Amino acid sequence: MSQKLDDADAGLVAAADTAEVWEDDGEDDWMPFPPGDGDERSLGPVVLTPPHIVDKLIGKLDLDGTFRVYDLGSGDGELLLKVAEQTGARCVGFEIKEDLVQAANRMAVERKVSDKVVFRAEDLLDAELVLGAKTVLIIFLTPWAMNLLEDKLAEALQAGCRVISCWWPVDGLIKRVGCDREELWGNTYLYSMPKMEDRDQDQDQDGDAGVDEDGDRDKAGEKTGAKDAIG
Repeated sequence: MSQKLDDADAGLVAAADTAEVWEDDGEDDWMPFPPGDGDERSLGPVVLTPPHIVDKLIGKLDLDGTFRVYDLGSGDGELLLKVAEQTGARCVGFEIKEDLVQAANRMAVERKVSDKVVFRAEDLLDAELVLGAKTVLIIFLTPWAMNLLEDKLAEALQAGCRVISCWWPVDGLIKRVGCDREELWGNTYLYSMPKMEDRDQDQDQDGDAGVDEDGDRDKAGEKTGAKDAIG
């Protein structure tokens, strides 16, 4: 960067200097700090995602310009900047630290992706999220933070959305909304909400199998129908 660092850029550099990536024996077993360290009440630690993890995420998600990607606790913004550069997906990062947001938005302009990615200095509890089909939500939040956000996210998640959770699984949320879980590598988890057509197909199958010869609804069909009605 040719221009002199201003306060926002200095804040980004300071965050980079203080953020840690603790490596375990395996290159994919990464986490922001050694077990037991850190403030457990923090919504999300300031951490630089290792480049090889960023590349793996982008390759796994198979994104293009029709997708929207949200990052809750976007930090220095590097993850979304790379997603925008390599895939053309529309990206929104939420970060409470205004100096990081200003520096990340400046970097988006410099890297010519400001039309695809924007960073907002916003409290996650107040952020408006539309999490439908062709949407990816990236979460790097402490379990304490997830407890605060669980109701909000459960209400926002819709058919076809995918959730990436780094380091901490979010099984409590997933049990509420019902979706598939896949452990990608190390401490990274992918949760996929069923697509609308998959839900419709399941409902059709339940309807066909839900009545026996006597005209009584199969108990299994009743349970499935109740689950679909709630979801």
